[in-house]
Amino acid sequence: MSLELTKTTPNFEGKAVSTGCTLYTDYIAMANFPNLRRLFIDARTDHEERDVSRKAFYNAVLFMGSVAVFSLIAQRMNAAK
Repeated sequence: MSLELTKTTPNFEGKAVSTGCTLYTDYIAMANFPNLRRLFIDARTDHEERDVSRKAFYNAVLFMGSVAVFSLIAQRMNAAK
């Protein structure tokens, strides 16, 4: 790795892109971690994965619904003042 007078950061393909004029290396190596979601998907059957995905979806919908309900309650409480 050579040193240059330009700051480089990796883009999505892992190649260096010049972004400034500070002393940095010309290529920043990105860690090559395994895709954890893919590991969990491969460890489950299709039926189990569908169940997990459905449960996550319903939890997200429930969370968004509760946020909307609390938001409406807060608006009505502030409107009464």
